[in-house]
Amino acid sequence: MSTMNCVTRLVLFSGVIMLGLFHPLGATAATISGKVSAFESQSGIDGVSVYLYDSSWELVTQTATNASGQYSLDTSEGYYYLYIYKEGYAAKYYSSVSQAYAYDLATAIYTTTAQAATGIDLTLAVGGTIQGSVTDVQTGEALSEFVVRVYDTNSNIVSWNDTDENGNIILALDPGSYYFQTFDATGYYINQYPDGTTSSPQTLSSGQQLTGVDFSLVRSDVAVFGDKTSYTVGEPVSLYVSLVESTTPVDAYLVIASPDGTFKSIKGDFSLSNNYEVVPVVSNFTPMDISPALNLLSLDTTGWAAGSYGIYVTLAYTGYYPGYSSNQYRVNYNIFSVY
Repeated sequence: MSTMNCVTRLVLFSGVIMLGLFHPLGATAATISGKVSAFESQSGIDGVSVYLYDSSWELVTQTATNASGQYSLDTSEGYYYLYIYKEGYAAKYYSSVSQAYAYDLATAIYTTTAQAATGIDLTLAVGGTIQGSVTDVQTGEALSEFVVRVYDTNSNIVSWNDTDENGNIILALDPGSYYFQTFDATGYYINQYPDGTTSSPQTLSSGQQLTGVDFSLVRSDVAVFGDKTSYTVGEPVSLYVSLVESTTPVDAYLVIASPDGTFKSIKGDFSLSNNYEVVPVVSNFTPMDISPALNLLSLDTTGWAAGSYGIYVTLAYTGYYPGYSSNQYRVNYNIFSVY
């Protein structure tokens, strides 16, 4: 059984179900139970394999649902993850936030000997598959081990996977509407929606093979990194830009995403919207002149809140940086933390 096919590149916390905080002396067993129902009819599904993993993702025990879709697992006190599978259905993990088709999106279940973790219910559907590819738009080269993320219509990430050696991607999902976007933690490529689409969701039907979810990625011309990954409050942060390839004079723009969800540029705080114009950090320079790296600026972190900070740097030809029609802005990755 291949249940752990996603490489751990993300650290995503979907919450924890806390049940039973006391356990009596002498008690040795804790129970996790629930029901697996059909996505549309909500009737119980018989014969679903239910797997229980500990916090290190070691298999602890397993069982199968009965004719009513009910299951029960005996274990010891602790944190656990639940995975369900039945041939013909889109397998998934338990999540209290949304559907979860990748293991690192699962919600941890906490159970004790004093109180059973009941009502851990899930649904299964005869899902569909998403098939597509990821290539470099300039060279046509297939991009292997490249992450494609799937979001539901509430902006929750529900699945992700890497492309194979030929740049192809296959994802199994429940019927529904989804957004697809690439994710490059290095900043080498600009994160994009599939070719020919905007931020509008695409609909997947039961049993459908939705093909042509293809991405032709544009190089970002710039990758940004810091001199360290963590700093104390008040310590200056030095940011550098590594140039990919460009010889045209351009402007460089920088946006910082704070832990509280606000954004600021070199000129201060602002509200982000589609194609929002900001003042460039560095104006009209030729990248080749500063290769291989530019000390872009030193950030004064005095008074900053502790937490992880994301960053977006782009070399813009038009005077704007990319936005989204939903007026949401997604930074490429968390580049440093302040504590």
